[in-house]
Amino acid sequence: MEEIQEINTLRVFSKVLKNRISIELPGTFDAQEVELIIIPRIEKTSRVRNATQDEWKADFLDVSQWDISEEDIRMRSWALQEF
Repeated sequence: MEEIQEINTLRVFSKVLKNRISIELPGTFDAQEVELIIIPRIEKTSRVRNATQDEWKADFLDVSQWDISEEDIRMRSWALQEF
């Protein structure tokens, strides 16, 4: 079985300027060679954040209404002999 070794990792977000990035490593980072994996950062926008107050309210009312009667929600009970 292979032993799992602790690794010193660093996660950095950087702006790309003229097709270049610059990363400053902390003084405690003692590796002589590194592997870089470049992943484009795409910020996700939330529909709620961009929606107007009326749109948010309409969405809320759509998901908060159920077509279930109070009778359907109640749990029925049986006498012990019937069960």
